[in-house]
Amino acid sequence: MTAIERFGVLDAASVERITVAAHGLTARVMTWGAVLQDLRLDGHPQPLVQGIESFAPYPELSAHFGAIVGRVANRIGGARAPIGGRLCELDCNFLDRHMLHGGRDGAGRRLW
Repeated sequence: MTAIERFGVLDAASVERITVAAHGLTARVMTWGAVLQDLRLDGHPQPLVQGIESFAPYPELSAHFGAIVGRVANRIGGARAPIGGRLCELDCNFLDRHMLHGGRDGAGRRLW
């Protein structure tokens, strides 16, 4: 079973939640950040992941909560990295000196 529903709005764009269920497992994934919002196993009363019931709190309270990691799976210290033989300056989005999870516009903050 697959279902798509409107889950929220971000900058006038619709955020959808896709539900996929098979073989006793149900996953709900948002199009914003490819966030795994809910994961359930038949016969197990608690969700298998932590998620928030509505979209509204995600952008500010949970910027990376359940989101796809994207370009960088951690932080790049000093927000600088050698790429193609030259030192590149990256987005300082963590403590004003490091890049975390791909920066302010990383894969976890985009509509998929």
